[in-house]
Amino acid sequence: MPDALARLWNALRPGGTLYVSFKHGTGERLHGERRFTDADEASLRQWFGRLSDVRQLPKGAPMRARESVQGPTRGTLSSRP
Repeated sequence: MPDALARLWNALRPGGTLYVSFKHGTGERLHGERRFTDADEASLRQWFGRLSDVRQLPKGAPMRARESVQGPTRGTLSSRP
């Protein structure tokens, strides 16, 4: 996951915003033929901590984490200066 996030982050233009959303938890799982990565706050801090110029946008920014049919998710909005 850190490599995938780094590629997405490096592709952003200055001022760009990256939104990620994960089901709260840890680890990877398969559901049918689809692969999912779950994440908690510590995982997100670790993954984004490797990137430069990351600024987490405040809660209540345009998109929010929401409850889904599958359970709680965590969303993170980060922007590049």
